[in-house]
Amino acid sequence: MAQFVHIDSEMDFDAISFAQPHPRMVEFMRSTIPNPSQALTDAARSFYQRSMNMFEHFSGHDAVRRTRAAMRKIQHVFMPDDLREYTTISQMQQAQPQMQRFLMANPFIRNMYQQQSISGYEGHYVDMQPGAIGVTHYDYGQIMSGRVVVTNEDEGEYEITTIFDDTPEDDPTPVLEAQVDVTNSWDNMNIRAQRGMEDPTDEYCGII
Repeated sequence: MAQFVHIDSEMDFDAISFAQPHPRMVEFMRSTIPNPSQALTDAARSFYQRSMNMFEHFSGHDAVRRTRAAMRKIQHVFMPDDLREYTTISQMQQAQPQMQRFLMANPFIRNMYQQQSISGYEGHYVDMQPGAIGVTHYDYGQIMSGRVVVTNEDEGEYEITTIFDDTPEDDPTPVLEAQVDVTNSWDNMNIRAQRGMEDPTDEYCGII
């Protein structure tokens, strides 16, 4: 069966179709192209600006980001829609719906999402419980159901909470192996988010 990768714009198509120039070449071009002089005619300055816009289109930071995002989409086009451990940021950014749901139950990531500091799979993820987080969040309970959670640490003393969640028949609690895969993915995701670089929930490789 044929597989299709959705490309959101002509610019994304260009990002896939044309290789990025070497960074040294980009710097050379930027340093050697002069700024437009006041002596130039309006037509000349307009041509200069269009030329620079075209140059930035194919070599600027946005172009590099679009290329990275488009290639990651292609790389993960066959990624199954199931629960498994994600170890790379490209897996996280291109997560399928089931994993999106439970990655967004990660309290650290969910807090960032509620503060609007990350994408949160914008356009794909639907938050069924706005404002809920941790033990008050249904999807979190699905992953932590029947497991021991450390909710407080004070001078070496631990308060332990065990979550048991009654779920409807049409939404069974994930098996233990899947729960562990998801929580391991949470840990991997938190490390990347704490670095403050790429947004692990943005399919377009946005920056936090």
